[in-house]
Amino acid sequence: MTTISLQLPPDLLAAVDRFIEEDSPAVSRNDAMLAALRAWAVGNGLMLSWRGPEQPPATWPQAANDG
Repeated sequence: MTTISLQLPPDLLAAVDRFIEEDSPAVSRNDAMLAALRAWAVGNGLMLSWRGPEQPPATWPQAANDG
């Protein structure tokens, strides 16, 4: 896995934190951001399905074309 540094504006960081608090309290910010990027990539047809060491938690929305 490649490490990148990302600066988020306060409103977007608040949204990520709110997602974690409301839907997946045990998830780290890093994992929440990875899930968001995967959902974006799948939703935009850039990936066919979730690809990674593990599937997203059942509480996270699945893309319509997710395997």
